[in-house]
Amino acid sequence: MFSRLLGLLIFLVILSTEIKLGARINFSKLRPIAISAAPVGCACFVFMLVLQVDVILLTSFATFGEVGEFSAAHKIYAGLLSVPAMAVTYYTPLLASHLQESKERFNAILFSAFIATLALGFGAAVVGVPLAGTAINLLYGEGYEASIPVMRVLLVACIPAFLVVFLQGYLVIIDRRGATLTFALVALAARVVLNLVLIPKIGILGVAYAVAASETIVFLAISYYLFRTHFKLLGVPDAVTKISEAASRLRRRS
Repeated sequence: MFSRLLGLLIFLVILSTEIKLGARINFSKLRPIAISAAPVGCACFVFMLVLQVDVILLTSFATFGEVGEFSAAHKIYAGLLSVPAMAVTYYTPLLASHLQESKERFNAILFSAFIATLALGFGAAVVGVPLAGTAINLLYGEGYEASIPVMRVLLVACIPAFLVVFLQGYLVIIDRRGATLTFALVALAARVVLNLVLIPKIGILGVAYAVAASETIVFLAISYYLFRTHFKLLGVPDAVTKISEAASRLRRRS
């Protein structure tokens, strides 16, 4: 807590050198900003709940030992989600700056960002699955063998999960803030239903499958929404072709 407070103070000091900070606050100007940001804030809260709902539901069906075995693998998975979040942090200003200025440049950056995020997800799965046993034994000891298959499923789930993190950030960039909350609620509903179906049948491994399935459902739902309402294209092949052509033209110019 102290480190976060110190970080906030340092941030305010740095900010004060760039922006003149006054003591007077104009709440009439803050109100519309808060209202417009509310869907994104609520979506962030719901997604945090999505990360916790697995353990909450598991406690109703499993022993504390089994909850601990699942949590061991889930903590690693939750930590890996910071990787696409950092990628979104890097690509967001690039995409936002070209959203109105250059459609060709915007599409090229979008394509490269999507491919990079997809590669990160596949990398986590391909590298992580064979090393899951080593990682679990190294971090938690030999008493967590049941966590290893859970960890492997969660590593595969990184592929759609990384893309969901990226697409949620993209929805904010293109000002579809209400959609971010909608898909966050879809993720929560899917996770709860799948957990309730799978946990009684296959225990903690069912929670891992619920994570993978719900992330895939949300990824497909966001993709369908974007291609139908934002890209306004007939299908995925046409979209990939157009974006790929824009990326190729950009590379030739550079």
